[in-house]
Amino acid sequence: MSGSLGERLKAIRQAKGLSQKEMAEIMDVTLRAYQRYEKDEQKASYEKLARIVYELKDINSNWLLTGEGDMFIKNGMPEEFLERLKEDLSKASAESVNSLSFKDRLDAVLSGREKLERVEVIELARVLKQPAEEYLKLANYMPEIFSKVLNNDKVVTMLRSMGDLNDKEIDEVVESLSLVLEGYLSKKKKD
Repeated sequence: MSGSLGERLKAIRQAKGLSQKEMAEIMDVTLRAYQRYEKDEQKASYEKLARIVYELKDINSNWLLTGEGDMFIKNGMPEEFLERLKEDLSKASAESVNSLSFKDRLDAVLSGREKLERVEVIELARVLKQPAEEYLKLANYMPEIFSKVLNNDKVVTMLRSMGDLNDKEIDEVVESLSLVLEGYLSKKKKD
């Protein structure tokens, strides 16, 4: 275990080279409130701690809350996804790879230092002419409930026939359908 919550907040701040004021801004609290968190005089809410994980991207939430594990998330993307991506990139044209909106971060992603956003995974699948649902599953961006539905060939055909959707629209469809399906199943369990 790695010290108190206040000590872990201070360790994150120092590791990221941030001032107490900058950490307070990230957490959306006053400077004084943040200083009390660091001194363990006051406990930060889970909402405020979640802002750190969300804003700084590579903080291990389990470490922040418990002190267990490493401070930073070491592997940006699942190994299985990275292996598939390396294989598909080796077959892709330089023109395709250069068209990626995040091509300047690709080396950091492939080495496990950075993580792609879900919409970037969809862009990769489109540019590399691979099924988006496979890439999303491998990247752990496919909610389990949606993954089960995508195993139904009729549903996949329907999604593909929705028209010429851009990456952001596909991402929104995946997210919306996941929420609808989770709500439906939750309601069905109660009945």
